[in-house]
Amino acid sequence: MKRNLIIITGLIVLFFALMLTGNILIIGEKIATVTHLWWTEYLFYGIIAVIVMYYLVLPFVHIYRTPPFPVLSLNDQLSLPQLQQMGASLVSHCNFIPDKPAAGEDSAQPTLRTMHQQQLKQQLTDAADDETRLRYIIQHELDLRFSGNPELGVLGINRRIREWAKSVFMVTAISQNSKVDTLSVIYLNVRMISDIINASGFRPSNRQLMRMYGSILTTALITYAISESLTISGSVSPFDMGDAPGDMPDGDMDADAVDMPDAADAAEGFSLYSVLRRIRIPGFVVSAAIDGTLNALMTLRIGYITRTYLQQGADAVSSISNKRRVRRHAIKEALLNVPAVIAAGSSVIGKRTAQFLVNLFRKETATA
Repeated sequence: MKRNLIIITGLIVLFFALMLTGNILIIGEKIATVTHLWWTEYLFYGIIAVIVMYYLVLPFVHIYRTPPFPVLSLNDQLSLPQLQQMGASLVSHCNFIPDKPAAGEDSAQPTLRTMHQQQLKQQLTDAADDETRLRYIIQHELDLRFSGNPELGVLGINRRIREWAKSVFMVTAISQNSKVDTLSVIYLNVRMISDIINASGFRPSNRQLMRMYGSILTTALITYAISESLTISGSVSPFDMGDAPGDMPDGDMDADAVDMPDAADAAEGFSLYSVLRRIRIPGFVVSAAIDGTLNALMTLRIGYITRTYLQQGADAVSSISNKRRVRRHAIKEALLNVPAVIAAGSSVIGKRTAQFLVNLFRKETATA
């Protein structure tokens, strides 16, 4: 279904492009007819070409050539000077800590962010020539950004992902309109990606942000098909959407090229598609609750892919094999964390329904 959706979307885009091109050609011919100057037609085409290059082509070129976002993880290949440089960069980018005084402190005192920066800078200076200590300090700082610290008022990237998934779950579980669900999920997921990136302490440029959006969202594609499948297929087996990945006849589009799991992923139970195919929803479960759960699962998946991008850089999602590996890891983590999201939203769907879904996904986690 996802493959068909991509093909249909591509054909619609191609149709509108041809229609727009045809209108431009007609306008150009009419300009030449009205002015009685043959060259005005080509002048018009030239102006249109310049506008397209300036507003459409060049922005994508600039995004492609933008320096990559810094990698927020350590590896054994980093030399002592590189570690020192990374430590200095972390000190300079502590925007994830609130810029306010500690609780009970006078407003004239240094803020939590300033105090943390001073402390981190001093620790790095003391350990400047000791690679082992330097690695420990930097790793502790990275863990702070991902795991959080209540004393510093830092929520942490891991918890932020779950909070966004909870918001998506509650919004789409309440809504009974699949189109509203789709728009809400897209909006909240885009906001989540930006929030996670900012929670790293760094502030990417607009070009860097657009490049990250492209890489992350093409690795974890959200489609309208899942919401519609619940309505069309009924309540017995809503995810039985045709042939399993890997069963496509020869000559069809490559499944991985459209972000569908391949046969190996499906066989090992690591793909979202294979997990959903194994679930059988009894009739007494409200479809809106299932919709909210699946959207939350998608949100968790995108969140963990974003986290991987921050930890491993653009190379993590730069090839088909890397994307497959990241997807498999993301869906496993999403399955582990979605029960907590469902439980947190039990006030919306009811405790009995929430407990059923929690047990369902815990069972799937055990078998995945």
